[in-house]
Amino acid sequence: MHTLLIRSLISGTAASVVTSGVLAMLARLENRAAVQPLNATSHWYWGDAAGRSRELSFTHTAVGFLTHHAASVLWAGLFESARRLYPGRTALGDALAVSAFAAAVDYGLVPKRLTPGW
Repeated sequence: MHTLLIRSLISGTAASVVTSGVLAMLARLENRAAVQPLNATSHWYWGDAAGRSRELSFTHTAVGFLTHHAASVLWAGLFESARRLYPGRTALGDALAVSAFAAAVDYGLVPKRLTPGW
């Protein structure tokens, strides 16, 4: 169990940092502030105005990043569990399966207020 937690923290942190960077770059390509996607993720707490916030701030950016990071670690836990239970399968296959499941949950099952926001 200890190893699973460590692996989930490592892969979840990597996913969180990489996707935060990609979201920032995509925001800039759309002439938005780089922090807007992370700010938007804090909408579960601050409401829809969070996504319009263009400033780096504790209230929006930190809450958004911590939310994004926690979700990344959660989904990484599912990925790492699949890797442990089915060691013969490919990592890419497990990553695609967990990503599809996460998308179905995030955009289909949870209330809109709890969706990623970007």
